[in-house]
Amino acid sequence: MGDAEFYILDFVEIARKDLTDVPDDTVMKTIHPDKDNCFSTKRSKSHITWKEGKVSQNIVLKLRNTDTGEIILHLEWVNIPGMAR
Repeated sequence: MGDAEFYILDFVEIARKDLTDVPDDTVMKTIHPDKDNCFSTKRSKSHITWKEGKVSQNIVLKLRNTDTGEIILHLEWVNIPGMAR
């Protein structure tokens, strides 16, 4: 078994903003693989996007401490009515 990690704060900070006036399909931030994250170099970058009223991000992480392996994630921020942001 391997492990992987990534920095989620950028995603959370963008999701907490008021994005009602932002056009659909806007890339809010692009994250590139580097020594501080496990983003796969096969997919050179990961975009945090605003689409259909949601913040989302597709991530491919390369596993560490193992011979091979990747984890594919889709993050999506969902606002629940009545809950604080």
